Amino acid sequence: MMKLLIFLVCIVAVNCLNDTKHWNDFKVKFEKSYGDQNEESQRFEIFQGKLREIEEHNARFNNGEETYTKGINQFSDMTHEEYIEMLSYSKELRPARSQHVTLRTFPREALADLPDFVDWREKNVVTEVKNQEACGSCWAFSTTGGLEGQYALKYNKLVSLSEQNLLDCSGPYGNGNCSVGGIMRFGLDYVKDNGINTEETYPYEAVQKECRYQPSQNVLRISGYDVFEQSEEALQYAVATYGPISVAIDFSLAGGYASGIFNNPACHNKPEELNHGVLVVGYGRENSIDYWIVKNSWSANFGEKGYIRMIRNANNQCGIVDDTSKAIVI
Repeated sequence: MMKLLIFLVCIVAVNCLNDTKHWNDFKVKFEKSYGDQNEESQRFEIFQGKLREIEEHNARFNNGEETYTKGINQFSDMTHEEYIEMLSYSKELRPARSQHVTLRTFPREALADLPDFVDWREKNVVTEVKNQEACGSCWAFSTTGGLEGQYALKYNKLVSLSEQNLLDCSGPYGNGNCSVGGIMRFGLDYVKDNGINTEETYPYEAVQKECRYQPSQNVLRISGYDVFEQSEEALQYAVATYGPISVAIDFSLAGGYASGIFNNPACHNKPEELNHGVLVVGYGRENSIDYWIVKNSWSANFGEKGYIRMIRNANNQCGIVDDTSKAIVI
C-alpha cells in the first residue's frame, strides 16, 4: 500500500513538473505576463486544465477517434468564455442588401470538371499569415486577404493591404472598433467608395485610431463584390474558379486546434452563430475526408503555420458557406 502511495505521489509530482515547464515555455513563447501572483495562479490553473484536455483529445486522435490534434497556443490561459468574447465577426451587424453586391450562382454541370485539389498559396496570390493580436479585427484581415488575392490574379502582383485602414476608416459603413468587431461586406463597401492603402503605407497597430487614409496612395479599385449561394458546391466552384474567398464561420470550438482536419459536428452552421472572419484559399481530400484550406489571422503560431483545415461536405459544418464574398477588382 505504501509503495502504491509513493508511486502515485511521484506521478503527481512529475505531472506538476511537466506542467510547470510547459507553463514557463508558454509564457516565454507568447510573451505572457500577469498583474500579480494571484492572477498568474488562476491562469496557470486554467492552463493545466487545457493540458489535460489536449492530452485526452490527442489520445483519442492516436486511437483513430479524432481527425485533428489539439495543442498549446496563445489562448491556452483563457477560459472558453474569454475566448468566445474575443471572436470578432459581429453578429449584431447583419448587413442590409448593398447596392454593391451581386449574388452569383454557379453552373452545377461544372462541378464534375473542377480539380480535386486547389491551393492558391502555390500560385503566389496569398500573403503571409498576419496577426490581428488582441484586437477584434478578423473581418479586416479576411477582407484584405480576399482583395490581395483578386488583385494578384488580375495584375500578377502580390501586395499586402492595410487592415488598419479598414479598422480606422470603415466605421461610417457599419464596422466597429476592436471590441465591437465588424463584417467583411462593410469593409468592401468602404473600399468600393474610397480605395485602400498598402500595409507598408498604413501599418497595423491593433487598436482603432483616427482615419489616416491617403487617397494619393490608393492601391486598387473595386466595382463591387460577389456573394455566392449557400452551398458547399458553390463555394468549391468559387474557390476553384475565382481564387481565395472571404468567409465567416463559427470558430467557437476550434481555439485549441493544432493540426489535421478539424471536424466537430457540434460546430454551429447557422448565420446567427458566425463569429470569425477568415479566408478560404483552397480545398482537398485526405484519408477519404474532404477539407477546406483556411487562412486565419492569429499568426503562424496557430494551427498549421497559421492555417486550419476544416472538414468539407459535412452539412456546412461551422457555417462556412453562410456568408461568402469576393471583390471585383477593376
